[in-house]
Amino acid sequence: MSDTHVQLAGSRRPLPHNAIRVRDVDPHAIVDVTVTLKGPGLPAPEQMPDKALSREEIVQRFGVPAETVRKVEGVLRGYGLQVVEVKQGGRSIRVRGTASAMIAAFKPELRIYHVPGQGQIRARHGVLMVPGEIADVVEGVFGLDQRQMAKRHAQAAALVRTLVPLTPADLVKRYHFPDGDGADRTIAIAEFGQNIGNGQVLPPAYLPSDVSLFCKRQGLPVPVVRLGGVSESRRHKWASGA
Repeated sequence: MSDTHVQLAGSRRPLPHNAIRVRDVDPHAIVDVTVTLKGPGLPAPEQMPDKALSREEIVQRFGVPAETVRKVEGVLRGYGLQVVEVKQGGRSIRVRGTASAMIAAFKPELRIYHVPGQGQIRARHGVLMVPGEIADVVEGVFGLDQRQMAKRHAQAAALVRTLVPLTPADLVKRYHFPDGDGADRTIAIAEFGQNIGNGQVLPPAYLPSDVSLFCKRQGLPVPVVRLGGVSESRRHKWASGA
C-alpha cells in the first residue's frame, strides 16, 4: 500500500455556515461512506432506451470492469475499511470503518461541529485525497460529512404559495398508475437520516407537517408513517420484492 495520495477533483468544501467546533471526531466511531467510480457515460434523456433494461444489461453497458472494482476494494481494505456493498455494476462501493481509518484513506479535515438548526454533526472542510493507486478511477466519496444539504428559503416558500400543485389524480394520470386504491399496501421511502453516535440520530427529510398539509388540502386521510432504520436484511427483502 502506497502512502501517495492524490487530490480528488471537485471535493473542496467549506465549513457549514455558522458552524462552531465542538470536538475532534472519536477515532473509534464507525463511519459509512459511498465511493463512486468512473464508468461509461450514462445516456442523456433523449438517448434513453425505449424499454427498461435488466440489471444484467445495466451492468454490461454501464458497469465498471470487475478487475477495477477488485483493485479498489483491495486498496480500501488495506486501510482497514470493510467493503459492505457493491452496486450498479461496480459504479458505487459502500465501505465502513473507524473514523481513523477513513482519515487515513481519504485525509479529510473531520470534526464535530454545532450547526444552527442541525445540532451536533460530523463535518469536514477543505479537499479529500484518494490513494494514488486508485485515483484515476475514483469519482467521489460521500458520507463523511453529515450536514443537511436541502434547505428551505423564504423566496421558495413564497413561490410555492403561487403554484397550483398536482393532485393525486394528476399523478395517477401522468404516471399511468395501475388500477386500485393501494389498500393493504406498504410503501417504503428511503431518507437520509443517520446515526452519528453518542445517542444522536440525524432526522430524515420527511416532514410530518408537509404530509398533513398536503392531505388536508387534497381532502385525503393522513397516512400512518413509521420511521425505522433499514437493516441489510430489510434492504434485501425490498430489492427482491419480498
